[in-house]
Amino acid sequence: MISLARFVIAHRWWVLAAWLLLVVAGGYAAPKAISALTYDFGLPGQAGYEANQQIMRQFGSGGDNAPDPAGGRQRAAAGPGGLGNTGRAGSG
Repeated sequence: MISLARFVIAHRWWVLAAWLLLVVAGGYAAPKAISALTYDFGLPGQAGYEANQQIMRQFGSGGDNAPDPAGGRQRAAAGPGGLGNTGRAGSG
């Protein structure tokens, strides 16, 4: 370990350059690696996949999409208090 420390201190600019090169290479390669990933866990023909498809057809939400707690309806615009037109404190 001491010999490694001595080498790094003796060649600190080369070590720094190597690290910077690795950072640049990683920054260049990261988007390509991320675009190669997939988040599709669906297996057509399986019960869970078919249930998700039926939920999507019937309700228009869920399944592959994030849930829509408003049920597709637009919620009332929130006032400064963030509670909308509910008559509660801070709505006005």
